[in-house]
Amino acid sequence: MTHIINSFAFACFPVCCGTVTVKVNPKVEADGGTTAKLPCAYSGTALPDVVVGWHDYENQRVRVAYRKNSGERMSDTGTPLVDRVTLEEDLTLTIKSVKPSDPTKYYCQVTAGKDGSGEGETTLDVFGM
Repeated sequence: MTHIINSFAFACFPVCCGTVTVKVNPKVEADGGTTAKLPCAYSGTALPDVVVGWHDYENQRVRVAYRKNSGERMSDTGTPLVDRVTLEEDLTLTIKSVKPSDPTKYYCQVTAGKDGSGEGETTLDVFGM
């Protein structure tokens, strides 16, 4: 079972650079073996060339999944989450069969070319197995 720690759909944890603001839940909890969902949303003015990437902080900020403005979505290979992670249409990072050994901090990074970039940090807590 996934638990989102906050009474709001998105907690305000924005980091802003340029004209891009990113909002994520600061903390998500999941029981071992279940699916964890880490939501991400962004806003800004006239963002035509957007790339959204989720990064795993524990492994030196290795990207685990990304989505381009064209709609192309991809999970990266060579990460601890390979074959268990997807990036949903709404930019939620979904991690299947979470493990206590899964990294704890993830960053949703939004890059909008000359319009700037922004990121938000989410902590994933995994309980039991």
